[in-house]
Amino acid sequence: MRWYVRPVDVALVGALAAAAAVTWASGSILRQAAAVVLAAVAAGVAWLSSGPGVWVRRLHLDTAAPPGPGGRQGRRRGARLPTPCPDAWYAVALSPEVPPGTTRAVTVANLNLVVWRPAAAPGATTLPAPIVMDAYCTHLGAHLGMGGGRVEGDCIRCPFHGWKFDVAGKLKEVPGADTCPPGADMKTWPTMERNQVISVWVSSQVHKRAPPTPEEVARLDALVARAAGGGG
Repeated sequence: MRWYVRPVDVALVGALAAAAAVTWASGSILRQAAAVVLAAVAAGVAWLSSGPGVWVRRLHLDTAAPPGPGGRQGRRRGARLPTPCPDAWYAVALSPEVPPGTTRAVTVANLNLVVWRPAAAPGATTLPAPIVMDAYCTHLGAHLGMGGGRVEGDCIRCPFHGWKFDVAGKLKEVPGADTCPPGADMKTWPTMERNQVISVWVSSQVHKRAPPTPEEVARLDALVARAAGGGG
């Protein structure tokens, strides 16, 4: 466990301790009681500034920052705590629950997302790949998977003002406007559909680990199948 001591904390604790000593030496019972209170405050400040209290508050600054010179973890102000869930694929829907041309609102890892599948082309024998993106429109925050959000071809249209986004999250159309404003694209998430399950890859803000490649997933499927079949 690491300890952090700031000069201002040392000065404050010293001043409180000195005031407590002077008050105690006055001899008055009332002043001695005040001295006890001052001493308790000084102890509390010392605990919060250099003991387990600050260790708990600042632990993420050590774990989130990259190693500095000499291999030590460096402190970094404003470092964010990792998401409270591991980097992994999270199942969000079964394939039959998202047929072509439909949307589905889901929540996973404290994220509100929308799962949708583009409309199938005439005569197509395979399903279009599902898309997972942030649920709230970048315009005024309407939920794309509720209240009338709809799929049009290979795009999804917001139910509020009709903004339309493609499978990559790029804004393609704003009704009544000749051009699309910059910086209004939607965030899409890595998505995988295997064994009739649609999954989304969620990685923490600190690590941002890339999802496994299809080859790695295939090898894992083979290992699971071999284990289920009793193979060595």
